[in-house]
This record gives sequence, structure tokens and C-alpha cells, in this order.
Amino acid sequence: MKLKRVCAFCASVLMLASSALPASAVESYDPTVWNFDISYNQTSYTTGPRPKLDTSGTYVYYSGGTPASLACDVLNGYGQSMCDSIGSISLGQKGLIAQYVYEEGHRSAKLKLTSSTTYGGAGGEWSPDSVDPYPYIN
Repeated sequence: MKLKRVCAFCASVLMLASSALPASAVESYDPTVWNFDISYNQTSYTTGPRPKLDTSGTYVYYSGGTPASLACDVLNGYGQSMCDSIGSISLGQKGLIAQYVYEEGHRSAKLKLTSSTTYGGAGGEWSPDSVDPYPYIN
């Protein structure tokens, strides 16, 4: 009987803890995969919008591709740049992009990646918000 009460108490604590954060908050920090083919008529790629929930840096990871590096910009939901300067991420690097999406009153962000080469492809992951202490790339 005592074991049942302890289990019930633990289950209720777990339910309360998981309901403290809205689902969108967790999603905002979870990385989304991106990838694109690079050609002479497509050297840039912009992800779809994701909710931006705080003032933290935008996380980007360039896991594999042809170019040695990519230029990175963070856009608001209207496609306007929200960075003071464009960042550069090297192949295999994880980093944060300083931007002002949330501070400017916007609640969604997109990642724009640009290659200086005109062939190949690139892929990685990103999230609009981050809790990890990666270095800023811009």
C-alpha cells in the first residue's frame, strides 16, 4: 500500500513538472534538420519558420557538405535579417548566431544559409533558441 502511494506521488510530480513548460518551448530548443543542394542557380537556402521563445542565440550545426563553410543569417517571419552581422560556420562546427528576433517583437525565426560555391550540397541542424554554451559565430 505504501509503495502504491509513493508511485502515485512520483507520477503526479512528473506530470506537474512536464506540464510546467509548454510543448512549444521544448520544440523551440529541439534541433530541426536542414539540407539543400547547391547549384549555380541556388546558392542560398532558407528554412521554414519556427517559434522563437526567448532572447537566446540561434543554434546551428553544419554537419556535412561540400563547402568548407557557410554564411548564416537569422530572419524574422517576414524574411528580414535580424543580425548585426552575418555569421560563418565551418564544416563540422556547432555555434550560436546573435540576433534580435525576440527583442524586436517577432515570435518566429528562419535560418538562411549561403554557400560561396556553386556545386554540391550541405546539411546540418538548427534551433531558434538554445541553452547550450556554444561559441557565437557572428
